[in-house]
Amino acid sequence: MLICLDVFTFGNTCKEGERMSRQNRGCEPCPENYFSNRPNDSQQCQPCTKCKVDRGSKVVINCSKTSDTICQCRSGFISRDSVSSICKCPEGSGLEQSGSEKVCHPCPQGSFTARYDSECVPWKTCRSGVKTVGNKTSDVICNDDPESNGTKFPPIHPTSPTASPQTVSTMTTPHPTAASVTPVITSEGPKAPKSTENYENVITLIGVVLLLTVLLTAVTCKLIIIPCIKDYKNPTIITAQESLCRKPVEESGDSSLSSLVKPPTLEEP
Repeated sequence: MLICLDVFTFGNTCKEGERMSRQNRGCEPCPENYFSNRPNDSQQCQPCTKCKVDRGSKVVINCSKTSDTICQCRSGFISRDSVSSICKCPEGSGLEQSGSEKVCHPCPQGSFTARYDSECVPWKTCRSGVKTVGNKTSDVICNDDPESNGTKFPPIHPTSPTASPQTVSTMTTPHPTAASVTPVITSEGPKAPKSTENYENVITLIGVVLLLTVLLTAVTCKLIIIPCIKDYKNPTIITAQESLCRKPVEESGDSSLSSLVKPPTLEEP
């Protein structure tokens, strides 16, 4: 029985716009947004192509049960695939917003685009003269452009995070234009932070002052304070010493007075 059904299925085909049914082995129409453009014995219809309106495409003929959608690129756009479902605005043309959709038009004189799906950009202004005239797909080349005259600038070498502060100087070509000024980084010699030097000087000064204070205190105690304390504790010794020192003075004084006074003589005239 199964062999007979397989033979019947193999020999039966569906017409355009239909597919083989999975339930009763007969034919049925393709579902919405699907089509079949030739007789077939498949259970699948092909999906309809979608035209990307936001990518420059538009619908020319809608999809049906027997034919696919026909897309076409809008004015100014070119196709990016074989069925024009996706389009692009080429180099030399620029995009502009017009209502709810974008339009593509050639760049006007004096502007260009070097990439597709971009806006037109004005040519740059050359102060020292034009070397190569610009067009719709490339910018103007000036006489003082580095790429046109082969001017080379010294390389900038990266520095470590602990490198010294850097200053920025400029090098210019013989033609003084804004485009010919290139920053060159030059490094200065290492400098010690001023705050660190001041801190070290203050610490040194404090240490010297403390050392001098200790030495002066020790000398003062030895020469002045300690003798005074001893004198205060032994006052009798000092008195005795003073009395002993005075006796020779008194004796010498008496002798001096006795030598001046002459004793009376017994002889009279």
